[in-house]
Amino acid sequence: MHSRLLLLGAVLLSCTSAPTPNSASPFPLPPFREYSGVYISTPDEDRFTPCGVAVAGDGWSLRFRDDERKAPFLKKVTALNGYAPLTHFIRVRGRLGPVGSHPTGFQTQELAVDSVLDVKETLEPCPGFGVPASWSGLPVRLGTIEPFALNTERGLAAVMDQDGQTSIWSTESRALVRKLSAIGKVKRGTTVSGPMILSDDGKLLAVGGVDGLVRVWSVLDGRQILSLALKDSAASASGMAKIPLAPNEWRPPPPPNSYTPARDLTFNRRGTMLITRNLFSTIVWSTKTGKKLIEFDRGNNFRSNVFFVGDEGLITIADSGRMVMRAYIEAAGVTRPGTRARWVEHVTTTSDGRLFAVHGPGDSVYLWSVAKGPGPALSVPGFVTGAMSFSPDGSTLAIAGGSAGLYLFDTRTGAPVKSFHNFPGALSRLWFSADGKSIITRSNFDDRLRVVYVDPSVRPKGEQLFDDSLTTKLPLGPPPSTTPRTIGGIVTDPSHRGVGNADVAIMNGDAPDSVIARTTTSAGGYFSFNGIRFRHVVIRVRAMGFATAVKYIHVMRWENDGPWGIELTPLTRLDESGAGAGGTKLHTAIENGMLIVVSSPGVT
Repeated sequence: MHSRLLLLGAVLLSCTSAPTPNSASPFPLPPFREYSGVYISTPDEDRFTPCGVAVAGDGWSLRFRDDERKAPFLKKVTALNGYAPLTHFIRVRGRLGPVGSHPTGFQTQELAVDSVLDVKETLEPCPGFGVPASWSGLPVRLGTIEPFALNTERGLAAVMDQDGQTSIWSTESRALVRKLSAIGKVKRGTTVSGPMILSDDGKLLAVGGVDGLVRVWSVLDGRQILSLALKDSAASASGMAKIPLAPNEWRPPPPPNSYTPARDLTFNRRGTMLITRNLFSTIVWSTKTGKKLIEFDRGNNFRSNVFFVGDEGLITIADSGRMVMRAYIEAAGVTRPGTRARWVEHVTTTSDGRLFAVHGPGDSVYLWSVAKGPGPALSVPGFVTGAMSFSPDGSTLAIAGGSAGLYLFDTRTGAPVKSFHNFPGALSRLWFSADGKSIITRSNFDDRLRVVYVDPSVRPKGEQLFDDSLTTKLPLGPPPSTTPRTIGGIVTDPSHRGVGNADVAIMNGDAPDSVIARTTTSAGGYFSFNGIRFRHVVIRVRAMGFATAVKYIHVMRWENDGPWGIELTPLTRLDESGAGAGGTKLHTAIENGMLIVVSSPGVT
């Protein structure tokens, strides 16, 4: 007589994998040990920092058993770009594997977890885990709307306060060098007033204002020497009006003047020319006379970028990765094979303009060099914020992305080098030090610059590696909502019809087995739970004729989500080999005294 068993949907195990059986080896296997630490998970990667253990590299990746019921609660499977990762303080028992690259090349070792012993939502003090320490080069605190810039040698820092007052600081002596005339008070709570850039020699400072003007100061005497007016929507509309319409063509009205302010500023190496870019045009200016040297109308190509190659040459990076080179600004353009990016989101270049990093849609960054053309594609775990920087010698590219992470790649091979994590928020700017041995960073919602060391030996003696005062507050940003939430959804069968009278239980995500409320679905399959304050919950659904379904819901910190859909799977019998229909491998588990069959197709 066949036993009637319940089947739990394959989605439950989609985020886990079973440890591969150990092959025979003449060397003894490492022992099982208990570890406590911080586990951070995104859909693309995971990272475990064991407390008090010297970890060489970027932490460990965890590999859960295929029947580990807490794994879906710990491992984030899906997410929208920019949302915070899952972070738990856990205690596990497992066996550490050899040094390698896991799972995307940045984690140095893998811990095969035998059992999850404890899971907590709140972090505990953990030696070896913390927020990168503050950079000592700037003695003042920053505000969320203040522009900031460093010169190429990183000896000077320019920062603007909320009143439009710009100060120049020496990063070596931490002394105030000069104050520049104020632009005018920037309304508190608005976005950053505009990009800011210092010339390579630190003699000129350019700032884009919200009024559509780019102002240039002489740092030596604090005088404003230029005020450059960018093309606005009226000028763009006038130019577009001169272009005849094709038959049946409709042209939308120009966007408002709020699109006029500069989005990017770039000096050439000698500081004799400045490139400004806004929505309507890209202009090359003479910093000696303030006159336009050449203008590129952006038209419908809103994402095109123009950079200097050396002191005189220009390169235009357009949609679909096209590269157009000019030996000097008046020269005719020569089109070169470009990257595989379908369009351009963000671009950065080396100081000599010979190597470029182009980020298009998706999570890849493409390298391109003047000498060799297209180079390797770099796959970043998670989304790319757009903050990128080359090391001074061009051998390394640092890319901000993922869950407030920083990823370093070898530009010759495209191989992962190292990663840094635990920044207070997604990185908005980053700079290599002049010697290339450290990286200065700025995060959203943070009031200071922070530093990480590519070469740990250059960290000054006595300087902190971590700022533990922020560790338990991650991620920063708007305070998370404490308002009780309604978590609801609809239960359906494989034909997408509502399943009524199903038993639905909601469990506290802090302790996945603790049921805090129960209800039954309506005739249309709907259910809801009111007054839920937990950030992570587990929904369990049982209905006659269907397998038990479990859904792990990770509630967003700052906004509501849902309703959630849960699709039930009809009950399945086991054949004599222990496999279900289609040869799906099945595993059993006990839940509240009931036998549950967990299917894991494709898991070995």
